[in-house]
Amino acid sequence: MTRVFIPRYPGVLCALGLLMADISLNYSQAVMAQLHEQGALSTIRTALMIGYENAQADLSAEGIADNDRIFIPSLDMRYVGQAYELNIPYSQDLDLASAFHEAHHQAYGHALPDRSIEVVTARLTAIGMVAHPNIQPEKMGNNPSADDAWLGDKTTSKGEQLRLYDRDKLPIGAVITGGALIFQLDSTIYIPAGWRAICDTFRNLILEQI
Repeated sequence: MTRVFIPRYPGVLCALGLLMADISLNYSQAVMAQLHEQGALSTIRTALMIGYENAQADLSAEGIADNDRIFIPSLDMRYVGQAYELNIPYSQDLDLASAFHEAHHQAYGHALPDRSIEVVTARLTAIGMVAHPNIQPEKMGNNPSADDAWLGDKTTSKGEQLRLYDRDKLPIGAVITGGALIFQLDSTIYIPAGWRAICDTFRNLILEQI
């Protein structure tokens, strides 16, 4: 390994990703109806509506606006007597039997058009889209020196000489040659001898072996 990427906030990167991720909620409702049975489509739609109503309430509780909501319905389906299902995307104008036969053929190389089809479970995935920060690159100044970020020097117990830096004060384009320690609130970054760190336009650090 001769190159390492260190993001702007390495100590809280996962937490930051969690806050920026869209909300995804999953709902399921048992159906257990055969397509040829009278009232099967009504049973399916009722099961999906239960998920839809629950999803609307949960997304409202999360503060998601109506126009930031996406709903993805699907059905777990199988031939009667099978012990496994295929998940089929659902829409009101979809020919469910044809869609299932085709999906079964794609998955297993054959279909059983004379076999009854059973809908086992109605599923709904609800997505609440959240606002994402618009992170733009910064421009490099006239003096990309790391001198203003220098905190002093330190000798380790093993005799290694380290230069100490405050990451928040590093300008775009600054280059730090190891051995060095770079401090920030959520992390401490060690740059060994024979490596250098470059602060890019998004304030990430790119470590490269010299």
